[in-house]
Amino acid sequence: MNSITEKDADNNQTGDHKIIEVENAPKKDENWLKENASSVANLSVLTVFTGYFAWATHYYIRNTGYGLSHFNATTCDGYGFLVILYALFLYGFLYSYVGKPIIVPLISKFLWGPTVNFLKHIRYGSIIFYVSLLIAAIAYLAYDTRGNRKRLIPISGLCIFLLVGYILSANKSKIHWRTVLWGIILQFLFGLLTIRWNVGRNVLECIGNKFNALMDYAFEGAAFTYGDDLIYNKGIFAFKALSTIYLISFLANILYYYGIMQKVVGIIGNFLHWIMGTSICESVNSAANIFLGQVEAPLLLAPYLKDLTDSEIHSILTTGFAMVSGKVLAYNTQQSKDICYWLVLADERSLGLPVALSNHTGSMCIHYWRLKRSVMAAYVSYGARAQDLITSSIMSAPAALCFSKLMVPETQEVKIHKRNIHAVEVPTTQQPSGRPKKILNRRHRCNTPLAWMAPIKAVLEYSSVLDAASKGAMDAFKIVAGVIASVISFLAFVYCFNGILSWLGQLVGFIDDGEVWTLELIVGKIFTPISFLMGVPWEECENVGKLIGIKTMVNEFVAFERMHEMLISKQLTERTKIIATYAICGFSNPGSIGIQVSALSTLIPNKQEAITRLVFRAFLGGALVCFMTACIAGTLMPDDAI
Repeated sequence: MNSITEKDADNNQTGDHKIIEVENAPKKDENWLKENASSVANLSVLTVFTGYFAWATHYYIRNTGYGLSHFNATTCDGYGFLVILYALFLYGFLYSYVGKPIIVPLISKFLWGPTVNFLKHIRYGSIIFYVSLLIAAIAYLAYDTRGNRKRLIPISGLCIFLLVGYILSANKSKIHWRTVLWGIILQFLFGLLTIRWNVGRNVLECIGNKFNALMDYAFEGAAFTYGDDLIYNKGIFAFKALSTIYLISFLANILYYYGIMQKVVGIIGNFLHWIMGTSICESVNSAANIFLGQVEAPLLLAPYLKDLTDSEIHSILTTGFAMVSGKVLAYNTQQSKDICYWLVLADERSLGLPVALSNHTGSMCIHYWRLKRSVMAAYVSYGARAQDLITSSIMSAPAALCFSKLMVPETQEVKIHKRNIHAVEVPTTQQPSGRPKKILNRRHRCNTPLAWMAPIKAVLEYSSVLDAASKGAMDAFKIVAGVIASVISFLAFVYCFNGILSWLGQLVGFIDDGEVWTLELIVGKIFTPISFLMGVPWEECENVGKLIGIKTMVNEFVAFERMHEMLISKQLTERTKIIATYAICGFSNPGSIGIQVSALSTLIPNKQEAITRLVFRAFLGGALVCFMTACIAGTLMPDDAI
């Protein structure tokens, strides 16, 4: 009974390795759970959300009924808003597991593909299409502005700005007119949806109200910390307006930790790439600038920047100057021993070079999570409407691509295509056996839609979502300090410069009010005609010109602060304020030139010559994109939407 047969002995002598492998082999259920952890989590969230939605629906019907008028009144802050959220979540879930893998390929194969091929074979089909759109746009504007033809003035401004871009083009014969035309078309369509269409305006107004509510929560936390007097009574800027940065930074880290923002960026970038014909890198960068900033957005493309063409680099620069993501830059300085990142190409070959911003005292690392946090709330506190800031960023995304390709057309071979780009994981630590262990899991990852960047040191490792959120709030402290320092220094410089100018003016007789030489007076005179082209009434053009000049020569933050003073003194009407908001909603200022040149030159040292050669052209292009957005807003903005 206890004897061991020869066969059993042979099996027992297969070696310790085989026995260990059997003992340590993971169970099938465990493997399945690991492979489908994300799907299980999504299904669990959907189940809980559906249960709560059914509960809320039962309560709503029992207490309100089926009336559509009651439902419409709740679409922003009641049951209707919950329905919208549930519909969006359900759509995303179904698209990920049914639409994208099954339905979309079938539509592309049997419907979309044959239709596109048929249209391509129509003679002069593209010309007919664009001429039809132009006629439709002219007819719509003629009808829509029948009560106020002055709203058509910005159309002439739009044409003039495009003509300036064409005159300054580096290679007029290489301009890809499809990109230019679709950029204008998308900018106009986005304006129709968000400015002219009542539903779109209501949606943005709802988003703006939610953002204002978010600000109020930040103010409550600030009042608990600093006291009600500083926040609600005196409204001290450093304590009230900047307190919102802490909450926004806290929430931003949560969104990035779970990859929510990256998915949104990827969707918008792919859409722009598909419809405008721009390269995937510049399209994703343009989409990312809606949410990130002029340095953060290129970091998403870090492994591919060295292969970009001059036109693509110019596009990245222009987009950075043309848009305000609602964020303020803050660098995190470390000792020279702090190496920032190892970047990995799509083919999993390491670049082998650390990325660092070097100076005489050490290395300044661009920490992906510590670059920018939102101060859009500060702009809102100065009188700007949140929906206008959001609309400006959305409209400027295609416009920046359009104007960039107008000024610097593509003349080189694009090396990075959509098929070249995919996410990769980086082996960064060593197991005892010497085999590399991948640590970029949910707890140790730098979320990007295109590439993974693994830190040499554990600067980006978060043990949990709470850890990520709390570190985001701590990072905001450095950003608040940076904003305060920048505002004090820039305003002090402006006051100093004005003192010198006023002294020089007094020596030649300019001493009366309204004649004293100041920086605002000079730049206001220069930008007065530009303000008129954007639809500003002539009597207010000089004031808007001052704002544009301050934004161009100092920064947009000081310009919004000056706009707040003008609003208090009744120097701007509501319509002019909205147009001015679009005109100064961009990063085209001298400080941003230094930021972009230093950051991109460090990320791609082999392209430093191209960056310095193109940056001033991109600076001008970014400013003109803001003016184009203001022109379209001034044309489409009806009086009842103000």
